Amino acid sequence: MLNEQELLTILQKYQSEAYYVGNKISTKQLKIVRSKFSIPHEEKIIAMVDSTVLKSSKTGLAFGLSAMYSNKVFLGEALHPRKAITYEEFKNSNIRFTNKSDGGYKGILIGEDFMIDLAGSHMKRELLIEILEDLQSFLQSKTVKESNQQIIIDISSNKEAYWIANNGKQLGPYNGEKIQDLVRRGELNIHYDYIWKQGMPQWELISDFKELNLQVSSPPSQPVSRKQTLNQDIRFLEIPFDVNKAAEHDLLTLPGIDLMKAQKLCEWRLNKGHITSYDILRELWDVQPHEFEEIKTMIKNPNHKTSNTSS
Repeated sequence: MLNEQELLTILQKYQSEAYYVGNKISTKQLKIVRSKFSIPHEEKIIAMVDSTVLKSSKTGLAFGLSAMYSNKVFLGEALHPRKAITYEEFKNSNIRFTNKSDGGYKGILIGEDFMIDLAGSHMKRELLIEILEDLQSFLQSKTVKESNQQIIIDISSNKEAYWIANNGKQLGPYNGEKIQDLVRRGELNIHYDYIWKQGMPQWELISDFKELNLQVSSPPSQPVSRKQTLNQDIRFLEIPFDVNKAAEHDLLTLPGIDLMKAQKLCEWRLNKGHITSYDILRELWDVQPHEFEEIKTMIKNPNHKTSNTSS
């Protein structure tokens, strides 16, 4: 997960008494730390914190390339016997000061059971917390960058990598055969769901995307306008319907409402609760006045008391 230079770049930013990085660790300290902290022979030690009063290096924290290692005094060892934590586990673990329930020791606890004993250290706990949080932040951002890079590689290496926007979720990448199968099983609706691939300037309705030549079980006998299609869809809805309970694909049947506007309303409900007035809808959707008047005939009045009651 980490290479030596990345770790050094972060750890060398800080300075403190009893804190040693890189070639500042003596041969004697390396030998003591590797022995007392039970560090594997193949693990390279990059930095260490000496938590002893006399600077004997027998307790404290060591940063390896793959994990962090600690050694504690007897009571701390009994309460928290764990001696190592990998960076993979550390990157999402909680970091806090120890308290009375942890044995009363002056230290830092990572996760549930990895304790760093600083009872005799000349290094301030606050500084070590800052170093650990800096390292944790770097690990998290590196994971995101690696994940995004992998997505880019997957898309670039596969000219048939398609992404689907389905009810507010992004799915994929899929090849054409997989999308055909999802449509055949009814898991995708070509009139509501959108598709995108590398090189396309924007998302398109699957029904408008001719490249895949998708087959539907009951295609229309002749092309119809979007307005006509919406009117056909509405027959399957209870009119008027409640915008606070409607699914994204139901909202798409309303005049002037596209995927972006439908998702905008769903996000509002998730973050702020129910729609309580026509004014909120008008501001959210910003549709033409005549379209909004038509919408009002197709939805329940959000001012009505039942719209504010959770289902």
